[in-house]
Parts: sequence; C-alpha cells; structure tokens
Amino acid sequence: MITEKETDALIEKQIYDLFQYIAQKGERTLYTGDKIKWVKTVPSTWPNFIFDFRFTDDEIEARVNELNEEIEQLIAPPLCIVPTNEQTATLTTALENNGLRLSAQWTGMALNLELFQPPVLPDGFVIHHVDSLPLLEEWSKVAGQYLFNNSQLDPELFSRFINDKNIKMYLGKYEGIPAATSLVYLSGDAAGLYMIATSNEFRKKGLGTAITSFPIQEAKQLNYKTAILHATAAGRGVYKKIGFADFKVYNIFWKVGKKYKL
Repeated sequence: MITEKETDALIEKQIYDLFQYIAQKGERTLYTGDKIKWVKTVPSTWPNFIFDFRFTDDEIEARVNELNEEIEQLIAPPLCIVPTNEQTATLTTALENNGLRLSAQWTGMALNLELFQPPVLPDGFVIHHVDSLPLLEEWSKVAGQYLFNNSQLDPELFSRFINDKNIKMYLGKYEGIPAATSLVYLSGDAAGLYMIATSNEFRKKGLGTAITSFPIQEAKQLNYKTAILHATAAGRGVYKKIGFADFKVYNIFWKVGKKYKL
C-alpha cells in the first residue's frame, strides 16, 4: 500500500510520462530540458503542454521570460500545467506577467483498485475497444466535440496507439450512437484515465460512470493497484461516487491571444 505522498507524486508523474510517451511514439515534438519539458502535437489540439517546471526560486522570473519568447515564436505550446506546491504563487505571478492566464483547474484524484467494484452497464450502452480506424474516427469526434469545444483531435496521431500495449482507447455507444470516450495509460502499477467525455445528449444516464469504470476494471484484472486521473469540476462528482479521493490541484495557464488558439 503506497502512502498519500507517494500517490500524490504518482498522479503528477503519470501525466508527464503520458505526454512523453505520446510524443515519442507519435513522432511529435518533445523537449526535455533539465528544468522544463514540453510536448507539441499540433494539428491535434491535445496534448500540447509545458510541464514539469523545476526552476529554482531565484531563476523563475528570468526563465519564464525566456519561455514566453519561445511561446510567442510558436516554438513552445501556449499551455502550462502548474501543480500546487510551494512555488505556485511565484510561478503564477511570472506567468501572468507574461500574458498567460489561469484557464482551468484540475483536481488530481486516485483510487485503490482493491476497493473498486464495477457498476452494471446502463441498458443500451455498449463499450468498444478502439481497435480500428472507423472506431477511432468516431472516438476522435466525440472527444473533440465534448472535451475541446469542437477542436480537432488528430486521428493520425492516435492511430499510432491502436492495439498499443500501454495506451487503450474506449468508445461507448448508446443505442448505436457514439456517446462517450475514455483512454487509459498503463504505467508501472498505475492506470491513468484521460479523455473522459460524454455527449450532452445522453447526460444523466450513467454513461460517464460506465466509460470511466470499464477501463478501471480491465486494469484491475491486469493486477494494477491504483487508478489516477485529473478531474475538471464537471467530472469530479462522478469520480467521487466511483471512489476516487482528492489530491493536489493542477492550474492550467494559457497564453492570451488568437495566435495561441489550438
């Protein structure tokens, strides 16, 4: 059984590892410096993030100024992930002084899979493993529409992960209509849940719980011990009902301006 501190660190490490895995296998831009990393996957709207800040207190201002120049030159992506820690206030000030604004907050969450009990699937709801290009096209459209306000997810990028051993994608269909998505990244002892989306047309039918729980159950059957995710305010209540517990908050900063829209 891992400690709360170890779980908190795992939630952060898992998403950083996922970004690097997608960039490497997807042959997209990945920068891994000693003090900062970023992933850039355009034309896909996700993932495009600067992450894993490791600046010392006395270098934050200068290094963020340099980073902003790379954002303005469209070398680095315009989004930053800043987990809550002792440097959050200083880093926030430096980012805001360079025209980045808080655009979202995610809550890191974790679930002990020994305690997980899968729910019964709602009537009329069938979950498919995304193992073909036609299913991937449907998956991309649902996730892009309901997670990213109709912004484009690049099917060519995600086609690299069809039948991948570490990344698995799921498409839920309600009475034959594509209605929900999720993605799991299996790494170490943890299963990370991402890209959880449900069509507005089919809310309040238990589809969000089902599309989240299905990959968790598969991970449990593979002897993974912990499930983690990063919840928006809209999804957090669903995940709490499944059994996820809250950990630290992640602040998402986005460079202001039409030039930086993904």
